[in-house]
Amino acid sequence: MRDKCTKNRKGREVQRWEQEEILEEMEKRNELCKEKTKKRKQIVEPVFGTLKRNFNQEYMLLKGLSKVNAEFSLSALAYNIKRAQKIVGIRKLIKATV
Repeated sequence: MRDKCTKNRKGREVQRWEQEEILEEMEKRNELCKEKTKKRKQIVEPVFGTLKRNFNQEYMLLKGLSKVNAEFSLSALAYNIKRAQKIVGIRKLIKATV
């Protein structure tokens, strides 16, 4: 049967990532809680899409966890200020900070 499956003399090799089990568990949880997953996609995911497109954050410029955290925090702050500006208005925001 090996001749039908592969031309490699040693046969086929199946590779599996050592944390593959964690991904499978997560997938099972998502299947059980489809409503939560759907709600998360509606609430959280658009924020990351906006950060990527509007703030040109397709990738992080810095390296290291603390630096990446700082970079992301600045992007999130800019997003939140922009949202507040649209919802409340710039005059009320300035008045609230003074």
